[in-house]
Amino acid sequence: MNRGKELLIKINLSLCVHCGACAYLCSTGTLIISDAEPVVDQPDQCSNCGACEEICPTGAISLPFVITWQPTTLIE
Repeated sequence: MNRGKELLIKINLSLCVHCGACAYLCSTGTLIISDAEPVVDQPDQCSNCGACEEICPTGAISLPFVITWQPTTLIE
């Protein structure tokens, strides 16, 4: 799957404290640490799970959309 740049994870390096938590938590290998900075290495592997955004202590990482969950009502 080839995603456009508008669908990639956004990393604000001016907010980043280079803790590496995002890369450590990334289960797909999309985020890596290169030269002490987080880098989107394999954008096509990203599952958009939001874990990197959640773990970032400074809010430097953001997804290009908001994930919301709604309860499902089963009708019998």
